[in-house]
Amino acid sequence: MTAQQPRKRRAFSRMLSNPIVVKELRSRMRGNRGVVILSVYLTALTLVMLFVYGAVIGTSNTITNVSDRQAFGLAVFAVTYGLQLFLIAIITPSLTAGSIAGERERQTYDLLRTTSLTARSIVLGKLGTAVAFIALLILATLPLQSVVFLIGGVSPVELALSVVILLVTALMFSAFGVLLSCFTKRVISATILTYTVIMFIIVILPIMLMAAFGSGTAYLFSLTSGVQPSDGVITLLFILFWAIVSINPVATSVASELILLEEQSLWYMMFDMPNGSVLPVVSPWILYVPFALILSVLMIWWATAIVKRKER
Repeated sequence: MTAQQPRKRRAFSRMLSNPIVVKELRSRMRGNRGVVILSVYLTALTLVMLFVYGAVIGTSNTITNVSDRQAFGLAVFAVTYGLQLFLIAIITPSLTAGSIAGERERQTYDLLRTTSLTARSIVLGKLGTAVAFIALLILATLPLQSVVFLIGGVSPVELALSVVILLVTALMFSAFGVLLSCFTKRVISATILTYTVIMFIIVILPIMLMAAFGSGTAYLFSLTSGVQPSDGVITLLFILFWAIVSINPVATSVASELILLEEQSLWYMMFDMPNGSVLPVVSPWILYVPFALILSVLMIWWATAIVKRKER
């Protein structure tokens, strides 16, 4: 047994012994709300899979070609994965936005602060219960997603990669919810604020960054009077573009899947430069996962600092 294993076990034991984790998990799993969310989540994914299957079968009576069957399996997987990402963005604020704001609204926050729990234990307890429930939603869909293996077109690697991206995205969204909950006194305000920030990250921010990138590139070409920029400038522009792709869960998922399909590589792709050279670039998920984890840690630290400041 390595030295890290007892340390990991102690950390896991501390998390399970956290009174907030025990209370929140028991109330969430014993109540009707958790069962309803899980049932609606799985039902929505099942209906979407049946709809896609019916739509494809309706357009072509039989699918006997192997490539057509693989394309069909990939289409079912892509649609259900996109719905999963959308549902996580919808469900997460309802689980985390009221973590601290709800305590204030119920006038139990001062009572919680009088306990022996530290600010970090409070934040991690609220965050851990939400992430655990969202992880349950994601893992509960694995039997449903594995149906695409019978059709073809999707490998276990693609399924595992989708789970990793969904889990780190859920952690990031949950951390956003807990942090924003520290700034408000009403659950409804925290929920609206969290929804706004998440939608900004998924939709508005990529559009703004791409618009700025396009405008900057066009301005650069206008300065050079139509002459092609140097390889160094093109490399810098491509790295900037790749960084924009790698901080958005939707763009990361699409680009990583395309690289996996076109390049047959989970880790990198080769980008052809105008001068004939080849630039190796890593798959976006390799950049997105640490980005989401680091951002989550920073938000947890910030939320802990706010709760600790309130205790003084």
